Amino acid sequence: MSQSPFTARLMHSNGSCLDYLWFEPQAAEGVRHPLVLFLHGAGERGSDVWQLLRNDEWLVFTTPERQPCYVLAPLCPEGESWNIDRFQRLLVAEIRRLLETEPVDPARVYVTGLSMGGMGTWALICRYPQLFAAALPICGGGEPQLVRAARHVPVWAFHAKDDPVVPVTGSFFGLTGERLAGTRTMVTALRGAGNRDVRYTEYPAGYVEAECGVGAHASWVPAYADAEALDWLFAQSRAARYEVDWLRPGLWQIDDAEGDTCYVVVGGDKALVIDTGMGDGDLIACVRELIGQPQLPLELALTHAHLDHLRHADRFELVYMSHAEAPVLDWSRGEDMLPDLRLQLADCRDIGDGDTIDLGGGVVIEVVELAGHTPGSLVFIDRAHGVLFTGDALGGWLQVPDARPLSEFRANLERFVRLLERPGYQDLVFLGGHRYQEGATLLHGEDYVANSPEKVRDLIHLIDLILTDRADVEPYPIGFGEQAYTASWGTANLVFNATTKR
Repeated sequence: MSQSPFTARLMHSNGSCLDYLWFEPQAAEGVRHPLVLFLHGAGERGSDVWQLLRNDEWLVFTTPERQPCYVLAPLCPEGESWNIDRFQRLLVAEIRRLLETEPVDPARVYVTGLSMGGMGTWALICRYPQLFAAALPICGGGEPQLVRAARHVPVWAFHAKDDPVVPVTGSFFGLTGERLAGTRTMVTALRGAGNRDVRYTEYPAGYVEAECGVGAHASWVPAYADAEALDWLFAQSRAARYEVDWLRPGLWQIDDAEGDTCYVVVGGDKALVIDTGMGDGDLIACVRELIGQPQLPLELALTHAHLDHLRHADRFELVYMSHAEAPVLDWSRGEDMLPDLRLQLADCRDIGDGDTIDLGGGVVIEVVELAGHTPGSLVFIDRAHGVLFTGDALGGWLQVPDARPLSEFRANLERFVRLLERPGYQDLVFLGGHRYQEGATLLHGEDYVANSPEKVRDLIHLIDLILTDRADVEPYPIGFGEQAYTASWGTANLVFNATTKR
């Protein structure tokens, strides 16, 4: 195998491991390229990773027509399945590692698989929808009751009508006893969940055998030879995609490909966008489509001035932001990640404690200062919808430039707790600035707990432990020029440095 373009590697995490083949393209340095995760079928299970090359249709991803592209092809052990939890976690952990160590484009990670691998493909996009830009599941199946989670993932599925191994429709039992549904059923369920980019190729009875000379189960032979489907796959990118969730009447959540969350609140007289993320798409067009009122005034309120919360902010006629964010805004404008940002402090209306933004129809946004993460971090309270928008104020990152001292943050949290104890503020739903992290199942894999009054109180106690040197402290890798440390207590986590530990 010395002449193979692949290298054999081992992935391992939390006691589990898998061998895999890794294809690395010849490409210019400094440029990121897509990655294809290929999941083989049950017939290739075993202990020799090189046996994956025997069934070679999937090698189309390594041909010059599809380059440059990274390919990750793991080997499933005998008697196991891609639908097993520990293998799914291991695959995603390895992809996350590769995103950090290789020039892989995080917005163009694709997954495809055949038969058992097609089942694994469906399972992965249902469990980790914000990791994959698109999927090609072939002659597999999945759990239709879970497919709603993949409603934003573009899918082109393939199956032969006369497949004698995996039924094209109806239900069947997977290799590990799970009850699955065929591709036709999965496609119907995915479309019913609201996915507007689902394509399905069902080969007529007799087609695969007559046209390809193989059994009807081997629909991967014509599928991987379908240039249109492969062109479609490589055209998919999460960079400009916004994933929208309706939370309640007049309130939407929008997530971009970078894992940033913004919100849209609609009142009787105008609509308010809270933060903008840093996605490549046309956010204003997305918001206009949601609210369906092209003439309704549209304003923006920023929880703080970090660059992952204010891209496109200069496209709004009226922007609300605390002027205490001046140094943070200067830092964000100086970052190469947003070279086109033209927002100036003078363009923003200064707001702080006690101010309100009246959207009409009884929808009034109350402004609360909660400095810590940044000197002008704000929380917005919308009692009409029963929600509270925290941005990153409770995220626990106090090692960033211009973060306030822990002692000051603690005093602000105490004041915030007293507010939450007042009548009318006790049952508000906390909506954070990076909601993809909740449950720790998506991009970064770090443990994360949703913001709540419990977390606020735990933050206060954690700060007390840190300031009295009673916390279990560990080094943290992201320090912005100064050694950072992390500590946890209950539902709270904090990252800090020597500058803010005062």
